[in-house]
Amino acid sequence: MRDLQQQFDDWLEGRLDDAQARHLHQQLLQHEPELAEMMENMSALQQHADAYAETEVPAWNREATFQQHYVQRTEPLLSKWFSLWLPAGSMAFSVLALALVLLNVQVSNTAEGWQVAFGGGGNELRPQAIQQQIDQAVAARLAKFEDSQDAKLQQYASNLKQDFTDSLKASTTQLASYVLATSRQERREDFSDFIQYVNEQREDDQVFYANLIKQFQEDVADQTSYRSQAPVSKLTPKE
Repeated sequence: MRDLQQQFDDWLEGRLDDAQARHLHQQLLQHEPELAEMMENMSALQQHADAYAETEVPAWNREATFQQHYVQRTEPLLSKWFSLWLPAGSMAFSVLALALVLLNVQVSNTAEGWQVAFGGGGNELRPQAIQQQIDQAVAARLAKFEDSQDAKLQQYASNLKQDFTDSLKASTTQLASYVLATSRQERREDFSDFIQYVNEQREDDQVFYANLIKQFQEDVADQTSYRSQAPVSKLTPKE
């Protein structure tokens, strides 16, 4: 493919003859259709360029084509006007410009309107007007800056308040969870202690009652043994 590209470049430079160009075209049709299409288009353009034949421009009066219209329409109207008024107008504007320069005419735009000063008369007003414009611009910038700062401060305060509220909610939730967990643990420990106390009390009661029953059994056994061993006296009637 790289060889085909190199051959295509050689064809563009004109270093291939017709047979080599036809062979290259066949190779490009098989492997590089895009290059083949470009080669065909460029060949067609080259053929049209070679077939172009220059044609001599006929001899004709170019000036007469436009001169007749210019002479018929503009010459009667403009030539007289230019010849009379143009020099006078040029002189008048030249004199006016010279007078403005010599008189040092100064035109300034102030808050009161347009002012025209001659010579140095406007030198006192012009700095005042400039200073006034500067003060107005500075005041406008300061007002804009203050508005921007107020908006930023309000946004910062709102964000800070929201952050504080969120932090307080999170802390309150954590504290409540801790209290509940602690209370549950303490209640669980209290119940465990109570159950242990009940169980111990039951054991003590059982021991007490067992001893009591055992003592009662021993007392009963002693009384029974005493009665069985005592002599039986016979009662005789008195005379």
